[in-house]
Amino acid sequence: MQQTPLASQAQCQQQELSQWQPSGQQHQQEVTYDTVLFDDGSVYTGTLKGGVPDGLGTCTWKDGNQYDGAWKAGVMSGFGTYVWTSGQRYDGEWKEGKRHGIGVKKYKDGSSFEGFWREGRKHGVGVFRPNKCCLPVISRLHSYTPA
Repeated sequence: MQQTPLASQAQCQQQELSQWQPSGQQHQQEVTYDTVLFDDGSVYTGTLKGGVPDGLGTCTWKDGNQYDGAWKAGVMSGFGTYVWTSGQRYDGEWKEGKRHGIGVKKYKDGSSFEGFWREGRKHGVGVFRPNKCCLPVISRLHSYTPA
């Protein structure tokens, strides 16, 4: 197992994995598969390129939240699943550490939203399905505000 200098849980949850540096010496383009343990209790298992997550991998945070899917240059990017210990989960596309593209978020009460996401927020056409008590609601969302 490989240990690295500590990245705080908050940093990890914000997908700032590109700042994590492995101990020892590695060629910047070397691709490896490894498990990395962090002092804050988070664990990453998967492919690393130049010492940062790149490819497929799983990160589990100390609080039990977990992401399993594609990584690029240390951030969640591509298709993946994020599961919260609260009972919520998101299956879908990610870009630069945020939900972006098509995805489904399931809430702990059984309801779900399936649709488009942009920079971590619901955006565009989507279907909200209440928890088995009502008919689905189709809506067009305009919640995206560029930074």
